[in-house]
Amino acid sequence: MDEKKMVLADIETQAGASAGDPFVVSIEIKVEVDECPNFDYLQELASDDNVALGVTCEEYAEEDRKLAKFRLATYGLHWNYQGIYAEAEVAYRIPGQNGFRLEWFKSSGLWGVSSDENDEYIETIAKEELGGLHLHLQHFGIKGFAEAEDRREKSIS
Repeated sequence: MDEKKMVLADIETQAGASAGDPFVVSIEIKVEVDECPNFDYLQELASDDNVALGVTCEEYAEEDRKLAKFRLATYGLHWNYQGIYAEAEVAYRIPGQNGFRLEWFKSSGLWGVSSDENDEYIETIAKEELGGLHLHLQHFGIKGFAEAEDRREKSIS
C-alpha cells in the first residue's frame, strides 16, 4: 500500500469509520478574492448624501465618505472584497478495490468581507463557517470532523 493510502487508512481508523463509510481527511479555512464584488454600498457611502443611509453625525459621515472613496479608487491594489469558507476533504474506500475516492465539501461561506478587517472578525467568521461545515457533514453521515479539526488546529499552532 502506498504512503497516501496508509495515511488515509490511519485517518479512517481514527475517525471510527467502517469500511466504505466516508470520513474527513482534512479541514481548511479558505480565503479567496470575491470575483463578483458589490460596490453599491461603497458608492452610496462615497456620495455626499449619507442621510439616506441613516448617518446623522456629519463627522462620521465625512470619515466614511473619505474611506469609501479611497476604497473605490484602490480596489485590487491595496484591498479587496473576499470570501471566507471552510472546506473538508472527505474520503471513502472504493468498494472492491484497494483505493479511496476523495470529495470536497464546503460551507456556504461569507462573501463581501473587506480584506482589511481585523483578525478577530475574520476568526469569528471562520468559526461560524466551521460550524456550518460540521452540520453539512453530519447531514451526510460523514465521520471524523473533530479529529480533522484537531489536526488542523495543531498544524497552525
